[in-house]
Amino acid sequence: MRGLAGIQTCPAGGIVAVHRHAMDVGISSTGRPRSALCPLRPIRLFDSFDPSTPLTLPPSPHIELRGVRVHNLQNVDLDLPLGKLIVVTGVSGSGKSSLAFDTLYAEGQRRYVESFSTSVRRFLERFEKPDADRIEPIPPAIAVRQRAGGHSRRATVGTVTEICDSLRLLFARIGVVECPDCSRRVERHSPDSARCALDRIALGRRMVVAFAGSGSAFDSTTPDPVAIGSNLARLAEAGFTRLICDGEILNVADAETRITDEDFATALVVVDRVTSGASRERLTDTLELAFRHGTGSAAVLVEKAEGEEAAVRAGSAARNMRVDGRDYDVLEFSERLICTGCGREFADAEPALFNFNSPLGACPNCRGLGDVASAENTRGARHTCPTCLGARLRPEALAVRLSGRTIVGVAAMSSTDLAAFVDQVERGLEPDVRNAAGQVLQRLARRIAYLQQVGLGYLTLDRPLRTLSVGEAQRVRLTAALGSNLVDMLYVLDEPTAGLHPHDIERLLAALLKLRNAGNTVVVVEHDTAVIRAADDVVDVGPGAGRDGGRVVFHGPPGQLDSAESVTAGFFSGRRNTAERNGRDVRTPTGWLRLEGVEHHNLHGVSVEFPLGVLCVVTGVSGSGKSSLVEETLYPAVVSGLQQRTRLPDDKAGLAATDLPQSRLLKMSIGRYDSLVGLEHIDNAMLIDQAPISRSGRGTPAGYLNLFAEIRSLFAATAEAKVRNFTAGHFSFVAPGGGRCETCRGAGTISVDMQFLPDVVLTCPDCRGTRFRSEVLEARYRGLSIAEVLSLTVGEAFSFFRGRHRLQRRLKVLRDVGLDYITLGQPADTLSGGESQRLKLASFLAMAGRSRTLFVIDEPTTGLHPADVVRLIETLGQLAAAGHSLVVVEHNLDFVRLADYVIDLGPGAAEAGGRVVATGVPAAVAQVTESVTGRFLAGTAGP
Repeated sequence: MRGLAGIQTCPAGGIVAVHRHAMDVGISSTGRPRSALCPLRPIRLFDSFDPSTPLTLPPSPHIELRGVRVHNLQNVDLDLPLGKLIVVTGVSGSGKSSLAFDTLYAEGQRRYVESFSTSVRRFLERFEKPDADRIEPIPPAIAVRQRAGGHSRRATVGTVTEICDSLRLLFARIGVVECPDCSRRVERHSPDSARCALDRIALGRRMVVAFAGSGSAFDSTTPDPVAIGSNLARLAEAGFTRLICDGEILNVADAETRITDEDFATALVVVDRVTSGASRERLTDTLELAFRHGTGSAAVLVEKAEGEEAAVRAGSAARNMRVDGRDYDVLEFSERLICTGCGREFADAEPALFNFNSPLGACPNCRGLGDVASAENTRGARHTCPTCLGARLRPEALAVRLSGRTIVGVAAMSSTDLAAFVDQVERGLEPDVRNAAGQVLQRLARRIAYLQQVGLGYLTLDRPLRTLSVGEAQRVRLTAALGSNLVDMLYVLDEPTAGLHPHDIERLLAALLKLRNAGNTVVVVEHDTAVIRAADDVVDVGPGAGRDGGRVVFHGPPGQLDSAESVTAGFFSGRRNTAERNGRDVRTPTGWLRLEGVEHHNLHGVSVEFPLGVLCVVTGVSGSGKSSLVEETLYPAVVSGLQQRTRLPDDKAGLAATDLPQSRLLKMSIGRYDSLVGLEHIDNAMLIDQAPISRSGRGTPAGYLNLFAEIRSLFAATAEAKVRNFTAGHFSFVAPGGGRCETCRGAGTISVDMQFLPDVVLTCPDCRGTRFRSEVLEARYRGLSIAEVLSLTVGEAFSFFRGRHRLQRRLKVLRDVGLDYITLGQPADTLSGGESQRLKLASFLAMAGRSRTLFVIDEPTTGLHPADVVRLIETLGQLAAAGHSLVVVEHNLDFVRLADYVIDLGPGAAEAGGRVVATGVPAAVAQVTESVTGRFLAGTAGP
């Protein structure tokens, strides 16, 4: 019974299943997929138990989906094989995510969460039951999405992959404390470890074992003139007869009249005189006595031979002392982490000490962020924390080292370098220490290997997750899934090839197949041909988008997809081709932007010329420096130049020059460069990335393109609205005091606090999810209420608003960028990164009066079916034909083939990249053998 930790007796009788991996990564494995366990909670397997009968469960080779009606899915029936790699494909908006995430993942996770107690469930994400007749059986599910919500500034590659967790444990177990004040090694000792250190001293050397009077069991804590007398009396009662004070040995009985309280504080109480190499038992007993009376500390005076520099220290720093005319080295041992040089005491090295998200480890000044708000009056500006210098940790954590490196230094390594470091650490450990740290080192090595396996060996552990591309962030989360080592799970992935160069896809496929071979079911939403060919099963959803989709147009092995009749099959078989110029010649640049001397990340002194008035594609393997060059250097450099040229105030320049809030620009990582030449050829710059158009669910596509204002005006002009004195504001669900439903405040849902139970989200009972008051819904335009109009898709709205040319013009732009399937009122927080990106592009296209704009676009084909890529290329071509300039970071080979100019970076990733290896038209780049992209364009790249 893989996946079951065991069985327990149910209080009501019978047997219940007990899940293992209950808290590994927030989800658990229930064992082999089967209908008996599909509710994923402790259930009765049978009422009576015969020990002679083997415990067997009926096999279920498929996930049976019957009557699935989630979103636009139209009563879908499917049998998906368990333990296989399944690709779900189809045109954008056809229902792929509805099937994979909103049905399979939602149900798998919902049933698993039901296995927890009500007090635990309130802290877990809540999933509604998918609208389906039957889903049986369903394993526990893990989702790896393109966007997992907003990334905290505290999230790094190391924290998300859990590599930092292993590093913290490793530093806590075998790290060595080095005092930052005097650079001495600080060790914790016991009587046995002290005796082992003394055993290494040359035979016959005389030693005096003692403990400090200050802080000892005989040190009075009362400031009394007669305290010294009571201290000495107690020493005598305990059998101690000698003191070392001011360089001479005194009898305890005679010392009262010769020393003061201050002298006693610096005195050493002699326990015994021994000779190195003599009885080990006597030495051990003497040290135990010194440690006990010295409250965990002991001092050993080792006589120096004439002309000798120092005694063997064995890791403990020695100081010199002259007693009765003889020279001694004083070796100090303590059960506490106290520096023998300066007396500084250090806290125990526990994992939380190395965690900048923990109050125990975080720098108290920046609270673990590494930077603080600038004192200057500049919005959003921050600078490196002056206390920790960006390390995020308190000084005590940085005092612990492993092979001479702090945990901050280790986190600054790439995973490739880190793998070599871990191997070096393991080989350098003593056998007993290696046994103590063996499991941690093995787990650390596995996690690092997974990161390399998905093509991210160039990333450092301290790299903030929010600075990664969409594809990189998703593969980082995939590493965490791989490292969990769960079996019999359902993994649902959202386009894992996003942001990947074709050169890197093979390694990603190996990772997916490894998940499958471990006994998991892997469902991938994907368009890439290489992934589809590697799948065991393909589900093509379509035939169109929105209400024209939601049906299974093909289901079977990829080998049969060639002969199928679907849009996907046409591109898969080669009957249709994305890379067709349709007779268009390569455009000639109207000018050039020259960026010189770029020094940023792995770019060292790079100079690049970007053509203007054409479609320029910047490509290269993952980690070659594309984002560093284009988004983090070129774009900020252009914005800065435009600001200086227009001489606008800092708080206005960003909005006027770039349509980008200045506060956001200041938070970007800006690369250093020497000069930018050619800025006179452009008037504006616009970054079109995949950031959400709104963090709030109240934002909508209609509002973003300023469609909603005109639609509200149309409703305000209806007869019913005039009778009721409704203005355009009454048809907004955002503003209070208008026409929104005040019960849900225009949200359409209400959250009910269930105290110790999870909050329940219900459809608003008053507006029934429409978000408006009932009297507002009585006003109709062409037979539809305002809520019904917001439920129209872009394609339906284009037909509905016939004769309204301003509305139709903007709706046509949405159709041109492939967004005809989204609804006008779709909440902004439900849009994918690619959909948000195309909305931003549509917003620009819908606005007239723009001149000579430089568009910087980050991987626009993410999430697009080949059929949608064709439409996107046509739209971008219209921009270039209108005199605008486009610099696009992209990997899609069909897209690259249609570019007017290509800049290829590489040849490798990280330090192996950062160079311009090829430039020119696609055909010229294909002839450069050093260019990885060129080899793929030429069709000569190997597997």
